[in-house]
Amino acid sequence: MISLLPGPAASIEAGPTGDLNFIVSEKTGQPMARESFGNWFREICKAARRPAPARGLRKGLATKLANESATGHERDAIFE
Repeated sequence: MISLLPGPAASIEAGPTGDLNFIVSEKTGQPMARESFGNWFREICKAARRPAPARGLRKGLATKLANESATGHERDAIFE
């Protein structure tokens, strides 16, 4: 299980996320494809003048999970 801070957890709970996805397209409300998320995130970072590729988020979370002894199956379930 991934621990979330109360603020992000409340945002996810309040959003129109469905049971399995919490990152959805603003236009369609459907789950966002990995490539679409990467493009969206890059544009948001560019607008904020912050160099932060989405890949860095995935890598950081994968490292955190590995350090917290998550199994390979648990990590695979999160990143598939």
